[in-house]
Amino acid sequence: METIKLPQGTIYYLPIVAEQGQTRRQAEENALQKLLTQAFGEGTVRTHNSIGAPVIIRNGKAVEGAVSVSHNKNFAAILHAPNHSSAGLDIEIYREQLQRVATRFLSARELKEYGNSNIDLLRAWTLKEAVYKAAGMPGLDLRNDINIPVQNSAPQVFNKTFNIVYSAYIPGTDTFLSAVIEL
Repeated sequence: METIKLPQGTIYYLPIVAEQGQTRRQAEENALQKLLTQAFGEGTVRTHNSIGAPVIIRNGKAVEGAVSVSHNKNFAAILHAPNHSSAGLDIEIYREQLQRVATRFLSARELKEYGNSNIDLLRAWTLKEAVYKAAGMPGLDLRNDINIPVQNSAPQVFNKTFNIVYSAYIPGTDTFLSAVIEL
């Protein structure tokens, strides 16, 4: 397990390794469980609240603070922000599909800011997804309801403002990770 220590919390991540006979989904779940055990201790389990957000249970009690979970085909990751009520995390690898769907998830202003390169599109996508998770409001429209930074602004959803605590490649990989917390 690798960690990225932040003033607001910690990001834990590790590679997903499929054992013989495992489906990809089983390998992802195994990786997430390993992360939970290593980050929070034996007997830690993940459940979900009424809107589908993860809740981490340790010794029969929910872990304090905000938790967000994400995975792609190569990595599983958890963000734990112990002193915050809301956090979001997304982890992705660039796909050509992002170019094709950029106008569906970016506003015209955001497209000017993020549409010029693959890395900028990947950053925009992971920020939108992280904010979506942190907002805790199912059904948000990525393009119209979630505003990501343009010219040093902060991500926003309606009256909620978020702080970007991490938005970069995982060192030495092709995997991009963005994490936000609600201010």
